[in-house]
Amino acid sequence: MSPFEISDSAAAWIAKGEQEERERLAAEAAREARLRAACRPTLEAKDAWGSTLDHLLSEVDPRIVSTWFRPLVCIGESKGSLCVAASAPACEEVSRRHGALLGRTVRAVSEYRGIFLLRQTDEDLTTEDADLAVG
Repeated sequence: MSPFEISDSAAAWIAKGEQEERERLAAEAAREARLRAACRPTLEAKDAWGSTLDHLLSEVDPRIVSTWFRPLVCIGESKGSLCVAASAPACEEVSRRHGALLGRTVRAVSEYRGIFLLRQTDEDLTTEDADLAVG
């Protein structure tokens, strides 16, 4: 066996890990699709998101708000929680770095129980204001 070849057991282990990652991503996509389907745009959600951002400005460095929170788009509410969208990389980072802070802040300034961070779609960018005006 050359130094660049891998054993059959190592190849099987890698394949198993890749399969588990594909299954994890599929489950995550299905969960997000269910949340997105249940999310309905409302003016109350938009107002609560504005209050959340205002409160965050008084709690953390304004540069953090500008960098991590202002780019998020409020797309509505679902199951008693706010729904906001961000690009996939931003969604992961915001969730990891600031998810708990966002949840606490939403609960402090509104009647919502928490927040759902969803991956942004083109629809989120083009219909946000029109949908919320109807809501």
